[in-house]
Amino acid sequence: MTKYKDFAELVIKQSDYQRLLSLISANARKDINLLEEELSRAEIVEDSIYPQDAVCLGAEVKFLDCITKAIRCVTLVLPEESNVNEMKISILTPVGSALIGMRTGRVIDWLLPNDRATKIQILSVKQH
Repeated sequence: MTKYKDFAELVIKQSDYQRLLSLISANARKDINLLEEELSRAEIVEDSIYPQDAVCLGAEVKFLDCITKAIRCVTLVLPEESNVNEMKISILTPVGSALIGMRTGRVIDWLLPNDRATKIQILSVKQH
């Protein structure tokens, strides 16, 4: 059994992994590539031992844009559940694919839609 502190930098909950594989196989969109890339790098972890500080589907994530110092709070969801007004972002958006499996404290590079590069830091994760 993998110990909590021994997880890889990128972890995916087993149940999320299965749901995301189904999503990938059902879609031919180009934004699927980002998600496939993230899944290929991740350690798949049983739900019962998934770290509470790691981003999964349904998690509320607070993150900091390290360049602008803006703080955002979003919930990561499947595409059909996304709602900008409720700050529910799809796993298929670039930031959604970047956030999945990240843990509190991690800083990642992120390319914004306007081709501006930034860094975001995961401040907190609240799993529901």
